[in-house]
Amino acid sequence: MDAQEFRKDFLENVKAEAAATGEGSCAAFVDSMAQHLIEAEVLPDFIPSFYTSTTSTRKIFRVDGYVFDEFDYTMNLIIADYDGAEKRTMGKGASSTNFQRLVTFVDQALNTKLYKEIEMSTPCADLIDLLRLEKERIRKYRLLVFTDADVSDTLKTLSNLDIGGIPAECQIWDIDRVFRVCCSDLGRQNIEIDFREYIPEGIPCLEASSAATAEYNSYLCIIPGRVLADIYDKYGSQLLEGNVRSFLSTKVAVNKKIRETILKCSSMFFAYNNGVSATAMDVQLEHTPSGTHIVSAKDFQIINGGQTTASLSNTRHKDKADLQGIYVQMKLTEIDESDMDRSTELIRNISRSSNSQNKVTDADFFSTHPFHIRMEQHSRRIFAPAEAGAQYETKWFYERAKGQFLQAQMRLTPAKKRQFLLQNPKSKVITKTDLAKVRNTWNEMPHTVSKGAQTNFMKFAELIDESLIKVIFYFLLVSIGAGLVQMKIPLFGRHGKRWEEQNYAQRFGGIFFPAFIALVVIFLFNEYKTAQLPTLNEEMLMNGAEYCLVTDLNEIGDADYAYEIKSGSSQEEICGIISSICVDLKREDDLVNVRYENGEYIIISNGITIGRAVINDKATTDLLKIYFCN
Repeated sequence: MDAQEFRKDFLENVKAEAAATGEGSCAAFVDSMAQHLIEAEVLPDFIPSFYTSTTSTRKIFRVDGYVFDEFDYTMNLIIADYDGAEKRTMGKGASSTNFQRLVTFVDQALNTKLYKEIEMSTPCADLIDLLRLEKERIRKYRLLVFTDADVSDTLKTLSNLDIGGIPAECQIWDIDRVFRVCCSDLGRQNIEIDFREYIPEGIPCLEASSAATAEYNSYLCIIPGRVLADIYDKYGSQLLEGNVRSFLSTKVAVNKKIRETILKCSSMFFAYNNGVSATAMDVQLEHTPSGTHIVSAKDFQIINGGQTTASLSNTRHKDKADLQGIYVQMKLTEIDESDMDRSTELIRNISRSSNSQNKVTDADFFSTHPFHIRMEQHSRRIFAPAEAGAQYETKWFYERAKGQFLQAQMRLTPAKKRQFLLQNPKSKVITKTDLAKVRNTWNEMPHTVSKGAQTNFMKFAELIDESLIKVIFYFLLVSIGAGLVQMKIPLFGRHGKRWEEQNYAQRFGGIFFPAFIALVVIFLFNEYKTAQLPTLNEEMLMNGAEYCLVTDLNEIGDADYAYEIKSGSSQEEICGIISSICVDLKREDDLVNVRYENGEYIIISNGITIGRAVINDKATTDLLKIYFCN
């Protein structure tokens, strides 16, 4: 598949997604770009938060999404430049305008009363609160422009900006750049480090020649602490192998003992610290009279020692520590890159083994978990019933790893490709994050689903790997003509032990995958129906499907409307939510006032009571019931 074909497929998928969810082409475009960059390990996660407005001086500001990397304290802010046109080019002027709109947004969020003026139920309100809360901890902003235009050749390099004294790195991602990164052999952004930028001679090393094999070479190195911190400051958490980053992002980034050693007895750091382990490809050596030095490495990734690396950087930044005289031992394994599939598997196995002495569970390495392999196997052999009028069956293609659907077509002839797509339509491609979203929604965890695909995925990994709490699935079939038909089929009992001990591979048999697909169909059906509701504005639609799905329609009872909201919301927050809902429902321009009185929320418009609302507590969410006066 070439870049032109990738672009065509990408934009077609955006249109299909927009039509299915009703969220708009721009939002679908941003989400698709973000998901590709998450898989390429450019972004740790993504949270949509569209908002645009103007300042008092009529300057436009805008934001479309964000994610805060708590491991290296980088705030990633995203803005869309989406037109839908067949061919256009982004030049210096357009790129500068987009970056400036993000800068203005941050300024408005931190230095004006925007946090008071914005509707609290919107996703952007959470972003503004986060910016204000983490203001002192943010070490770097990363401003990303997602565009469907072709980037002009004049934009080879982009200058960094400054936001309140904090550096802001600027990046433009067009579809062609996404193709180069995501469809490369590595499937992620490649980090190439020239160590001579930090040390004139490079990193001194000893080659472990007796341990070398056809698959790898090993080097024992001593790297100055300041160099390791400098490299981490430049690349951030991208420097860490993906599964290790997922694990460390949930832990304390700065180890107290490491910090204490840096500050109080830096000369003993080499003796006290276990060092770091890293992998790389295409390691370049230089032999000099003073010894052998590593001068550069491709796809450099730290697979063990993430806390050491982050602690050096963060202690220097926060405590102004002098890293002079601190040295770290490093074992660097050079992986043969002739077989990329084998190389990727070897890196993951080395990562798993290197972290075996730590409390790193299989959930942290969940992308290669037997559960996913099992789901992939089922998806390749189980056919779905033929659609109305069709004389052939189709399959739901489970994409265990990003790009499998595209890779499966790469070596096919045009005729074979048409046959493949007939049997595996694009509309029936499911990713592992889709599985996590659907399952956790069904498990009544909308608050987790709404935190972002990767955060939700890691929670799902914990549930699968450690304790499967749900004891019965409900196999629900959706019939377009007859509506929903419910059938109860018990699939497995309660488990409290791990995959290997309980032999989950047998329990997640052929019936599990069709049941999962049934839930996907229901989720998509509710997502489509939610998009048609007049009660949801654009911001509320971001999480509408997740919250709509877990509401049992029987619970509405005699109420006019019922919504599920976050458990434990304050009275002020609930009043704001009710006010927004009422304005949308009634299409009124006048302000709707809501006040709490004797256990109920009284809804008033133009001085007249128009209804009331009550809250029913549930397990993980609260049910908001609204009753309007006749």
